[in-house]
Amino acid sequence: MEITQYISLYEHALFEDVLPFWFQFSPDRDYGGTFSCLDREGNIYDTDKFVELLARQVWIFSKLYNRWEQKSDWLDMASIGSGFLSSFGRDDTGNWSFSVDRTGRVLKAGGGYACACQAAMAFSQYGLASGEEQPQEIALETFRSLCHSMEHPEDDVSEETGTSRRLISLKDTIGLAQLTMEMEWLLKKNEISSILDICTDRILGAFHNTDFNIFHEYAAPDGTHPDCFEGRLLCPGRSLEAAWTLLDIARRRDDVSLIDRTSRIILSTLDYSWDKKNGGLHSFLDIQQKPIDRLDWDLKLWWVHAEALVAILTSFSITGGKSQKSWFEKIHNYTWDHFPDPEYGEWFGYLNRAGEVHLDLKGGMGKGCCRLPRALFFCIKEFKRMRKKADQP
Repeated sequence: MEITQYISLYEHALFEDVLPFWFQFSPDRDYGGTFSCLDREGNIYDTDKFVELLARQVWIFSKLYNRWEQKSDWLDMASIGSGFLSSFGRDDTGNWSFSVDRTGRVLKAGGGYACACQAAMAFSQYGLASGEEQPQEIALETFRSLCHSMEHPEDDVSEETGTSRRLISLKDTIGLAQLTMEMEWLLKKNEISSILDICTDRILGAFHNTDFNIFHEYAAPDGTHPDCFEGRLLCPGRSLEAAWTLLDIARRRDDVSLIDRTSRIILSTLDYSWDKKNGGLHSFLDIQQKPIDRLDWDLKLWWVHAEALVAILTSFSITGGKSQKSWFEKIHNYTWDHFPDPEYGEWFGYLNRAGEVHLDLKGGMGKGCCRLPRALFFCIKEFKRMRKKADQP
């Protein structure tokens, strides 16, 4: 397809399919906030609310309002989630919860780094969109706490692994990097540069496997990789998200060396993670090809392919490489052939290894309104960059 055809396809998917689904079915008009547990047709099958997904939905509608079009409906949608989160999302000490019931009563405390990071991102963008001071204050307060945790990993026991083994998380590191760039309008330049340096060094140091040229999901604080399930774990979607985050940093700094290094990591990750028998990307792998403790390792997940689209397209947009072009077409074709639901809208999230629908829900505890619309939006921006570059004499 030509670039204009890609733009048309991705814009239609985002603005005429995905966003309208969530706009119609997710808002809780009675108690505030948004539902994420939606079945294939958009029916609510569980009214519990998950802080990270709530925050992500606030972010996407605020981001689109700030960077695409100032539509009042988008700001209203962001406001529904922002108001609920500010009232019920965290306790008196500033710790963000994992989940609450429909009315805001805490069900599970200790949302950890991921919930806090997404909350700060949401309130930053909503504060920019609304002009209100309270969201900006929440974003800055949460950001400072996150920075302290990142700079002192020895103070924390890994929440994700549920053990006393001290590990740092690739998810947390890229989350802070993305948050720092999102909050550029609220931060000083030297602070931005310092945090991005820490995140970049950690991603390319502690998490990088030089033998395979890919990223680990976890590492010990000293940068080693314990010979255990977590220490050997590779999550292709996270690795590719880390890669496009590095490309964002490299583009800001006009760092050609970082662009080249990251682009090679993207190609290595895709080659290592591609299911050569059935197509699509594996969800989890063991770096040493030992038995893995993730029973969903061979599912084909929407978010893994969404992150892959952003990573390989961004690399191709910057470098124009033939390998990047080939991989983008391969990922694009698999994704669009398997995940969209033409009958009821939005995308399926969970396929089996053969590419058949495994769960036909549209949202749940892990899938909400963010990763897919974010990927579509970022891809649209890259396509437009490419078109602009092609139109230049």
